[in-house]
Amino acid sequence: MGESQLEETLEAIKQEQKHKVQELRNLEFEFSKLKSKYKATNYNVSWQSTHLYFILLKLESGTLLTDLEVQWLRRTGLYETNQIAQEVKRFTQLKSQYKASQYQDSYPDSFLYQILKKLEVTERLSDSEYNWLLNNQLLETAEIFQQQESEKEAQFAKLKDKYQANLHSDLLLSSPLYPILQNIDAKNDLSDSEINWLEQQKLSETIAIAQELEQTREFAALKLKYKATEYQDSSPKSHLYKILKRLEFSNQLGEQDINFLKKRKLTDIIEIANEKYVSILKSKIDSEELLNESEIEWLKNNRHEDIIIFAKQKHFAALKSKYDVLRYQDKPHTSLLYTILQKLELKERLEATDVAWLQETKVEVPLATYSYDRWQQEPQHQGTKLFSGKIWIAYHTIEANFYEQEFQRTDNKWNLANASSHWRKADEPEHCN
Repeated sequence: MGESQLEETLEAIKQEQKHKVQELRNLEFEFSKLKSKYKATNYNVSWQSTHLYFILLKLESGTLLTDLEVQWLRRTGLYETNQIAQEVKRFTQLKSQYKASQYQDSYPDSFLYQILKKLEVTERLSDSEYNWLLNNQLLETAEIFQQQESEKEAQFAKLKDKYQANLHSDLLLSSPLYPILQNIDAKNDLSDSEINWLEQQKLSETIAIAQELEQTREFAALKLKYKATEYQDSSPKSHLYKILKRLEFSNQLGEQDINFLKKRKLTDIIEIANEKYVSILKSKIDSEELLNESEIEWLKNNRHEDIIIFAKQKHFAALKSKYDVLRYQDKPHTSLLYTILQKLELKERLEATDVAWLQETKVEVPLATYSYDRWQQEPQHQGTKLFSGKIWIAYHTIEANFYEQEFQRTDNKWNLANASSHWRKADEPEHCN
């Protein structure tokens, strides 16, 4: 081999090596770009020593990953890359399903991916989205969209006929009527705005059908709640529906309703209603509200005397607290004090016998002591008349008001003098002037 020939061979080897180095640099650069695109930049390994490069190449070409490759991404901590891989997989499947496989880009930010996801849920495409399909020669995909629209239009026409909305001539799928009718057909309750729109379009028959369907669903739910599912009539015109509706708000059955239920052996409803009403009355008692006469009568008729006694106990305790006589121990249904305190609450005058009883009756109160060794002594008490303190003031206030009214009625000055006397005893002398 001559000297010139040797030089040529060496130059060729040098160029080949230089080309290989450039190829390696290109591959490394391509790997870096792919890592950035598929969110794998935190994986700092050469392309030659990892599976990642070949996985990213598959993703770039739209080729689905194997289960082993997906598992490798998870083990390596490349969760974002794996998420993109799942989106690529879904995109590729949608392209196949909607005849768009010739479109090369498989990255999830593709405009086509957004369009195909709309087609998957039969959502209407905008004019710009439809034109984009045509401009990209995705004619079969565009035809699928048109087929979906035709099916929707046919469904719209059927729904209009089914729910008596043919007075509305608009057949465009963009009409507000279409989603409203879909809601009715899907057994969803209409919103106030939807009902208002139907009223504006004078579609009263559609509203009536929707409301009857809503009431039928509500009736079924109420029958389940009140254990009346064996009752065959499911029409909201049924009297049972009216009874159950009232029960939701009043918690008490009328006599006619009870007779209706008994005749049809729907006694479970009566029991549930009674339990609800008892619970309401107990809550009322717990909040220290008084039961009215009709409520007490109901409790008596339904053999709940224990609740009546409980109500009186709560009321008596509240009155004793208010009038500072908590130490007086007695049962409300036998206590004269309870009767007297109720009169004072209603600002009724006491009988002479009531006053005499209060003067005679004492309640034990602790006696104050000041000795240094009082901790060693037994507690000492003294008797205090009930006719004192707040009871005394309440009594004299009622009497003072009574005599003032008598003075206004009769102009008898003795009444005015009596009123002044009671005001002083009630510790309100300013009323005497």
